[in-house]
Amino acid sequence: MLLERLAAGESRVTELAAGVAVSRPAVSQHLRLMLDVGVVSERRDGRDRYYSLRRDSLDEIDLWLARLDAPREAGRRRVGGEVDAHS
Repeated sequence: MLLERLAAGESRVTELAAGVAVSRPAVSQHLRLMLDVGVVSERRDGRDRYYSLRRDSLDEIDLWLARLDAPREAGRRRVGGEVDAHS
């Protein structure tokens, strides 16, 4: 949900927390975690903090997940080929 909202553009915590089932402090904690791992960036303007999605980090995560999935996918293809060979 937060990623979807951030994908729409830069937002403040209050905007991101509006209409979600968790508290504003919980949203802030999630944003801090995403900031720590580099998925979002933060810009300060006076007392306000604006958060943006770092799409380049998501690309890196997607590539990492693809590498993790590669052995499993190879196994599925191998098993699928064996099943086809016995049909």
